[in-house]
Amino acid sequence: MATGGGDPSIGSQGILSQDLTASAGTVDTSLIAKDFIADFPDATTPTESGLPVAITTLPSSGTIGIAGATTYYKVPSFSSKNTDLLKVEGEVIIVVTGDVSTKGEIQVQHNQIGSKPDPTDGSVKLYVGGNADIGGNGVVNMSNIPENFQLYGTAPTGSSQTIKVSGNGAIQSAIYAPNADIELKGSGTNGVFMGAAVGNNITMTGNFEFHYDEALADFTIDKSYRISRWRELIESNERVPIDTPNSMVSYAVSY
Repeated sequence: MATGGGDPSIGSQGILSQDLTASAGTVDTSLIAKDFIADFPDATTPTESGLPVAITTLPSSGTIGIAGATTYYKVPSFSSKNTDLLKVEGEVIIVVTGDVSTKGEIQVQHNQIGSKPDPTDGSVKLYVGGNADIGGNGVVNMSNIPENFQLYGTAPTGSSQTIKVSGNGAIQSAIYAPNADIELKGSGTNGVFMGAAVGNNITMTGNFEFHYDEALADFTIDKSYRISRWRELIESNERVPIDTPNSMVSYAVSY
């Protein structure tokens, strides 16, 4: 667990340990670092110029999306009832400018047979400008790959937003909502989150299970250059003259 300087608040029944049999209240302080620094820019909706014409109504039940193609929805809000089942095929991008409330089930299809993906396989990128409450049976990602359901909280810096998974809500997702309060609450018997989440405040209560998907360590929407390797120059003779750029070539070292 890494923080930006403060101590984490862990309840009496909480556990921070590499020991899967650790008792409630066990906190291994060697697993806590307080030097975490990161930049979390606001999430923004996609550029529409590269998308199909937006569909302005989104059903709560039925099947949406087109196998092997991208479908784009833009709606002011979205809600579903306990009995609703919405199936997703193909790549679907949904922009909701207001609130999202699901009490039914959103099912991201996955029909892969062998090593070849089926064209009806679904993926969802959901952009939410208001609050999101995922309850009922939640979002069922049939592929078990969190990257196939990406949830973005687009509330800008200085505003408030809540993204909540409650009841028996289950979600396999990558959530990026840097200005939102993310709540994983009241899981009942089946509540579980698998993936990764970025938020302003993240609260877990009840029996909720959180599983980090290590594959998301290689997932990024940031295409900027990053340092992949570095070597500290210790001795003075290792310093490279930069007055003539071509002179640096002779100092290049392969690793």
